[in-house]
Amino acid sequence: MADQEEVRRLQDELATTRLQLERAREELHQAREDQKRSERAFLNMMEDLNEEKRKREAAYADLQAAHEEVTVQSEELQAANEELFSQSEELQSQSEELAAVNYQLHEALGKSRDKQHELSKTQSAMLNMMEDLSEAKKRLEANNEELKGLDILKDQFISIISHELRTPVNAITGFGSILADGIAGDLHPRQREYVSRMLAGADRLLALIDDLLDYSRIRAGKFSLDLRPLDARACIQECIELLAEQAVNRGLSLACEQPETPINVLADPQRLTQVIANLASNAVKYGGAGGLVVFRASKVYDGVRIEVIDRGPGLSPEKQAQLFEPFNRLGLERSTVEGHGIGLALAKRLVELQGGSIGVVSTPGEGAAFWVELPAA
Repeated sequence: MADQEEVRRLQDELATTRLQLERAREELHQAREDQKRSERAFLNMMEDLNEEKRKREAAYADLQAAHEEVTVQSEELQAANEELFSQSEELQSQSEELAAVNYQLHEALGKSRDKQHELSKTQSAMLNMMEDLSEAKKRLEANNEELKGLDILKDQFISIISHELRTPVNAITGFGSILADGIAGDLHPRQREYVSRMLAGADRLLALIDDLLDYSRIRAGKFSLDLRPLDARACIQECIELLAEQAVNRGLSLACEQPETPINVLADPQRLTQVIANLASNAVKYGGAGGLVVFRASKVYDGVRIEVIDRGPGLSPEKQAQLFEPFNRLGLERSTVEGHGIGLALAKRLVELQGGSIGVVSTPGEGAAFWVELPAA
């Protein structure tokens, strides 16, 4: 009987132990489940932390890019201010203020509102300046249009006056020739001298009228040329013959340096002779102190170069820049040398109409070399 009770006690203890084991197993399972949930929560928290880290890194990169962009804009703004400072003394104080603002912007990015305010003021000033420049441009365009109109009126006036002067000058030349030839009776020496001076003056006036008419026609686009192949040497020889007497009277010698073979050029023979004669006449009038005027012709590249060289006082760079301006005698208006200031301007137009170019090489005190280049035939 005691054994049976012992067995039952052991069975009870065994059942209790089994129950405790089952509870322990359940608690272990629950602990494992809790551990898994904790692990998942930990992993989620780590992912959240990583995501937050990536967001902060992206935000930092954006902030760095914004910082670099602001720095670049600051440098560009400073360069613009320096350029504006060099262009206008009136904006000097504003440029200095803007440079100070740019320096502060570079040093402390946190003061953006104040800097934007200063920038707005400067932009307003720049806009005002642009409006002023626009108004000035409009006034300049209006003045240019007015000048163009006056220029047209001047050309018309020159053309009308030249035509009106030709008739009385022709009458003076005609009657003067009658007197000089003795048709109206013999003249004593002093009268003959007066008539000779009168005819010379009339010839100079006719030459001026012809130049003015040619210049007016060129300006009006009503000038025609007869371009043809010709030997440039013939034009040079004609000019030498025309100026021979004038050169002798001034104590000058005329020399010619050119090859024996033809120098064929595509030009208008009358107008090329007119251009060379104009250059040579100036050389005789202004280069008399040198005692020699040289004519030179040569072939260059695909063209022909004609030069008229004197040994006169030469030209300064300032005078060379004004040389081909119409009616500009370079300060010799009150000198005893005759001239009207239209010859070189007309020569330049005539050469350019023939497809060529004209210029001068000169050093003060060493004479001048006027040159013309035209297409070869």
